[in-house]
Amino acid sequence: NSIDAYNEKNIDNREIFISAKLQDDMVIIKVEDNAGGIDKEILDHIFEPNFTTKPEGKGSGVGLYIASKIIKKDGGSIKADTTNSGAIFTITLNQPLI
Repeated sequence: NSIDAYNEKNIDNREIFISAKLQDDMVIIKVEDNAGGIDKEILDHIFEPNFTTKPEGKGSGVGLYIASKIIKKDGGSIKADTTNSGAIFTITLNQPLI
């Protein structure tokens, strides 16, 4: 999705930051880009099935939906937000017992 946004907006300085940390018994993963962010009007809909902002034939609208279902199946969560320069996705997962 970041790559598509970079291409649509002709952004040359492309950065994606990924971080992970343990917090209590959870693993928190953050993925952030500088591709301009997600419009506030659609932010609440991006995890819905068949929702896409891509032109006809360019996207099925199932990628984020499936990702959210897999994450939630095991008791995790995923959320998206817009920052000053792009989008940030925060995934929270139960830490596996070792």
